[in-house]
Amino acid sequence: MYSEVAATPATELASWVSAQPGFGAAVAGSFETYPDWQAGWILDSMEFQYLGGRQVVVFMAYQTTAPNTRYLQYFNPLTGQMTAWSKVVG
Repeated sequence: MYSEVAATPATELASWVSAQPGFGAAVAGSFETYPDWQAGWILDSMEFQYLGGRQVVVFMAYQTTAPNTRYLQYFNPLTGQMTAWSKVVG
């Protein structure tokens, strides 16, 4: 659940990915955070194993004033396109 106090951005990304088809384990040491991504927003990213031996970076963005509402996006190697931002509310 995204609103758990003990959750970290890395565990939230891993939790979301675990429910998505095609994704596997996180790539060790791949978590990054960008606190000044855009004014008032934080962007986190983490790489995960994906079908066919690929690795995919998943991005999670959230406003500093509304941290329980997150948006997730990744490059889908099966379609060759970025997915639309998916809104996830804690």
